[in-house]
Amino acid sequence: MPGAAEQFRVRVGRTPSRLVRRDGAASLRFYPARGRTRKPPVFLVYAMVNRPFILDLLPGLSVVERLTAAGRPVYLLDWGEPREEDAGRGLDDYILGVLDRSIEAARRRSKVGSLHLAGYCEGGVFSLLYTALRPEKVRTLALLATPVDYKRMGTLSVWARRANFDAGRLARSYGNIPGSFLHAAFEVLKPFTSLRAEGEFLSKMLDGALSKEQQEHFLALERWKKEHVAHPGKAFAEVVRGLFQENRLLKNAFKVGGKAADLRRVKCPLFVAVGEKDHLVPPAAALPVTRLAASRDARVERVPVGHIGLSVSGRAHKELWPRYLDWIAERD
Repeated sequence: MPGAAEQFRVRVGRTPSRLVRRDGAASLRFYPARGRTRKPPVFLVYAMVNRPFILDLLPGLSVVERLTAAGRPVYLLDWGEPREEDAGRGLDDYILGVLDRSIEAARRRSKVGSLHLAGYCEGGVFSLLYTALRPEKVRTLALLATPVDYKRMGTLSVWARRANFDAGRLARSYGNIPGSFLHAAFEVLKPFTSLRAEGEFLSKMLDGALSKEQQEHFLALERWKKEHVAHPGKAFAEVVRGLFQENRLLKNAFKVGGKAADLRRVKCPLFVAVGEKDHLVPPAAALPVTRLAASRDARVERVPVGHIGLSVSGRAHKELWPRYLDWIAERD
């Protein structure tokens, strides 16, 4: 029986935008600010393992919409579905290649020397590494649900370190790691949660207990969860080995393109947001960045939500994102 997301489709990513760049499987979208503005843009980076429309889910629950409504231009990097030839591309190709070229394009289009960089989950890790390697291009850095101490990543960390998990072998077997494999790993962290949620949704919907907005919200999230994205094989193996198994980010020993990404080079203003109920990236895994980075201007925001609640919860849109907007406005 198909899940609810397959039975009822809902349109996501509605904030007006235009495609401004392609780079292999990746694409860069630009969202113009409402009204005339000369504010430096916000550049958003999401994880490779899911589609980035979680940042532009629905009207009223869209990070992109909230930023542009406040007069802030936005760029959103979509890593895309990796091609067969992308299986052999490592993190240097993506961080110092795709991400750097995309940021360069945004800087040129916006005519700014540096921009506000905001990364979510794995996208936050890439943004942090990028800032350590190219600090002159980043005005401020926001890290949302972003791990730095991978020993504190709970079950995922235990699997990677103690189960003798050979990510390199998996990458050699599959090429790109199937999105269904990754989705199954995340689902096992909270078994039966999705089935229970879908059952409750269908029951309430049939009883007429859900508003149209509640139905749309649930179905949009289900669509996001079900649209699996493969992860480039070599890059996946580097993440598992260097971060989960060897915890090199915490040790300031992670290399990208043969160069150590020293977090002490991160001196720009730092905004760190964690979900207090985040089972995937617990606060203990994310907060050490404030002592690893050299920034003297660091702010921590704790929100009582789960992993994706930082982007799609009413609480985050009422509290977190207005605070972030005020914060970057003071640092323009």
